[in-house]
Amino acid sequence: PQSALLNTVFGNIIGLNAAGNRAVVVEPLDIPTQLEAGVWITSAGDGTVSTHSNTVARGNLISGNGGSGVLLDGPKTNGNTIQSNRIGLDIDNQCIGNAEHGVHIIGSNDNFIGKDESSGPQMAEAQAGIAEDGNVIACNGGGRSLVPKGIKFNGRAAGLMGHGVLVESGTGNVIRGNSIRFNGGRGIDL
Repeated sequence: PQSALLNTVFGNIIGLNAAGNRAVVVEPLDIPTQLEAGVWITSAGDGTVSTHSNTVARGNLISGNGGSGVLLDGPKTNGNTIQSNRIGLDIDNQCIGNAEHGVHIIGSNDNFIGKDESSGPQMAEAQAGIAEDGNVIACNGGGRSLVPKGIKFNGRAAGLMGHGVLVESGTGNVIRGNSIRFNGGRGIDL
């Protein structure tokens, strides 16, 4: 059975100081990367980081973490919604990326990253760094940095750094209506 259901993460500053303009984690820690994620969802389904069931939702700033901004990890982590967040930006929409990926999915199914179909276009808001429904995912994995820091992804060392969204494994995940830019690797890697 899943151990955590129907949770909502809403309106938080994660990985930055209280003013939302400086990373709290200055040096990488000598711990497993998943422990350095801004939001780590494991064995939790139907949640929201935003505005839905298990949700990382509206108004979260998730930046400056030593791992990925949001990590959906494991086969029991299904049906979560990641929506209306700024991942890799500070309160003023300046780059303070997460060390790895913006959103990283490992073995999780049927998750939704982005904007609801009924929301309509929002390009002006996304360009301004405002996450009305979709997420703004920028500057992760060394994006906009002068010093490349090659990291491991998909089990291999590579010249590409962190992706905006990495689906390492899992099925039925939907990525729609996000503004994904200036990350060290690909915008989306499936």
